[in-house]
Amino acid sequence: MPTTVVKLGGSALDRAEEVLAGLRGDVVLVHGGGAAVSAMSRRLGLEPRFVDGLRVTDADTLEVALMVQGAVNRRLVGLLGRQGVKARGLFGHDHGGWLRAEVLGDGRWGHVGDITGVDVTALAGPLPVVAPVAVDDQFRPLNVNADHVAAALATALGAERLVFVTDVDAIRGSEGPLHALDAESLARLCADGTVHGGMLPKARAALGAVSRGVKCVTVGSSLRGGTEVWA
Repeated sequence: MPTTVVKLGGSALDRAEEVLAGLRGDVVLVHGGGAAVSAMSRRLGLEPRFVDGLRVTDADTLEVALMVQGAVNRRLVGLLGRQGVKARGLFGHDHGGWLRAEVLGDGRWGHVGDITGVDVTALAGPLPVVAPVAVDDQFRPLNVNADHVAAALATALGAERLVFVTDVDAIRGSEGPLHALDAESLARLCADGTVHGGMLPKARAALGAVSRGVKCVTVGSSLRGGTEVWA
């Protein structure tokens, strides 16, 4: 089974070919696509809304997310194929509903899911490219934050490493970039508001992953470097 989970998001999607050129071995790739979802939503007259860094997803926004994530997924599978890497796209409804979720929290985010089950057998074979879409027990789709999907997969797989490739070179403290953090220090930065906005879901996902046995979580703008978070 794969030992590294990589989440590709933010502006890294715009340079996916460069990033994916270094992707080899036993890897699961999870992709975001939030900027593209926001752009398409605005084109359709839907103004994006976020609470605690998570997208509020009403029925119309869910349809936009499903459409956009499908396009992103196919693009990444194609890029990997052109680099000679056998890859396949995965959505939550595949393999009998391999990625399960329930509505997050009190429902304030709408059709947003909280992962409840991962069938890791679906990840065997060619490199999986996972869209952040799960299904509930009635096979209804739920939009899930891709950081949370990546952390859930890393935990379920017992992965050694989880990598968030994103817009920023590293998590920043009050005095600049931080290259290494233990979980307790990162939790303090989240609690006092130093870590906020779109970085908050990544930080929370990192904390959840290391607390459940993932040895190292890296946050940065490439597959190497950035901030390393340890238990």
